[in-house]
Order: sequence, then C-alpha cells, then structure tokens
Amino acid sequence: GGDGTGKTTQVMELKKRLEDCGERVYHSHVFDTKLGKELKALFLNNELTNLEEILLLFITREEYIKEIQNIACEYDVIITDRWLLSIRAMQGLEKSNLSLIYELEQKIERLGKPDLTFILDVNENICRNRMSVRNQALDRIESKDLQFHKEVRCNFLRFGDVQTNTYILDGSKEKDSIGKDIYAISISFINELRRKKDGCDNF
Repeated sequence: GGDGTGKTTQVMELKKRLEDCGERVYHSHVFDTKLGKELKALFLNNELTNLEEILLLFITREEYIKEIQNIACEYDVIITDRWLLSIRAMQGLEKSNLSLIYELEQKIERLGKPDLTFILDVNENICRNRMSVRNQALDRIESKDLQFHKEVRCNFLRFGDVQTNTYILDGSKEKDSIGKDIYAISISFINELRRKKDGCDNF
C-alpha cells in the first residue's frame, strides 16, 4: 500500500504473532541491504526521472533477493516490507514505462516471488493525517500532493485485484483487527503448505 497505510506496523505485528507460534521469522524492508541503504538515500534525496527511479528500485529488489537467498534456509517465514507491486503502482503512473516495469518484474521473479501479498487500502487523506502526526519531516515521496497519492492508491487496487494470492484489506480498521486478519490468512497458508509437503513426503 501507499505511504501511511500502516504497512510497517502490520509487518511487525505479523512477525510477533508468528514467532509466538514458534515460527522462525525474518523481516526486512527492501532498502535494508547495505547497498539498499545507499540507494534509498539517492532515491529520497534527489529529483529523479521516472526511468531513473524504476532502474534504482529494481536494483534494490535484486540486491534484496541476493541477500535473502543467503539466509532463507535459516527461517520458516520471510516477511518483506514492499515489493514489485509498489513500483508498478507508483512509477507505473507514467504509463509509457509500464512495459519496462513488466519486463524487469519477470527478470526479478525468476529469482523469487512472494507466496502472499497484502495490500492495506486507506484513503489518502487519512494517510496524510497519519504521517503528519509522526513528528518527522515527510520525505520526497510522502510530500507529493494528494492527487499523486490517490492515483497510487487506485493503481494498488487495480493491479492487486488481478494478482494471484493478493489480499486487499481495509487499512482504516483498528490495527489489532487488521493484524488478526493478516495472521489468519498467513497461518492458514503456511499450514496448508506443510500439509502438502508432508503428503508428498509420504510417497
């Protein structure tokens, strides 16, 4: 979802709920790699063209995948804060670059793709109010006008509605209620995967 929808709050809530059930959980943002932190500074502190943003963000995703591949065997669940849909929803507003985004998505997805995606849908006015009380300056993307954030929200809904294993949730609900919904979907999916694996192991 867009900025201010409560993604990070729900990521941390899901991590805690799963760990309380005994799952080994790894969580990070796509910008959390060593190179990703440098790219984040470039992304937020410079006025970039849409093409420059796209290329930088896909480099970030590929670097993230490389890091995940090195540690994946140590965990049961990996939770990622933002993925490819974010690029399509935001940078895809410039429709002339959508074909490039789709092409790069295919290359990244050869390395790995999420089993589940959650989109938190919140009215852009509510998101702006949430960000304004965080007691920190808005970054280059967060400070864009409400029309931009409205269009990003519409793109998330449009693309998310046709993407497999993607759940669009009302992010304006109480955070505990949202957290329970996300956990219920996630743990059901995890248990089903294990049942299928156990069934295969019996043959």
